[in-house]
Order: sequence, then structure tokens, then C-alpha cells
Amino acid sequence: MEKASFYHHWRECRASLVTLNRMSELKRLIAWADKKGLTEVRNAYQVKLMDEERKLFRYRVRSPRHTTWAKRLHLLNTIISPTPRYPAKGAAAIYSSKKLRSLNRKPIV
Repeated sequence: MEKASFYHHWRECRASLVTLNRMSELKRLIAWADKKGLTEVRNAYQVKLMDEERKLFRYRVRSPRHTTWAKRLHLLNTIISPTPRYPAKGAAAIYSSKKLRSLNRKPIV
């Protein structure tokens, strides 16, 4: 039986790391939506966060070592470069969907 290649290990760890980064960004967006009083937007972000938590759980079951290393790298990344006080313009555009945008539109009569 062959050992897995470095690329395979890196891909597994990177997938967990991307999910952890996405989860922290979604938590920040949920806090922002709470602060602004945007309940529909907050609920949409909450659903996306739950999806990411499920995805991380699958990664944790499939490869616990890679997920542990990804958590360590994520912690190191937050220590080295903390999140900015104010998000960049358009930061939430990654998570937007057509359904979210249509909630704010009203028909022109």
C-alpha cells in the first residue's frame, strides 16, 4: 500500500482551513447583521454557517489530523493578521445569493 502524497495531505488540510476561514467570516457577518437589525440577512448567513459546520464535521471525521493542523494554522493566522476593525467594501458579496438580493427589491408599480 502506497503512502499518500504530499499533495493529498495538503489538499485535505487546505479544505479544512478554507472552511474554518469561511466560518469565521460568516460569524463576523452574522454579528454585523445583528448590529444592523437585518434579520433575514442574519438568518441566511446562519444557514450558510450551519452548512460550513457540517462540512467541517465531515472533514473532521474523514481526516482528524488534517483538521487539527488546519485549526492550528487558522489560529496562527488570526494571531499574525487579525481581522480588520471594519470590513472591506463588498466583503459580503461572496455569500450573497439571488434570493437574498430579491428580498430587498420591491416591485415597481
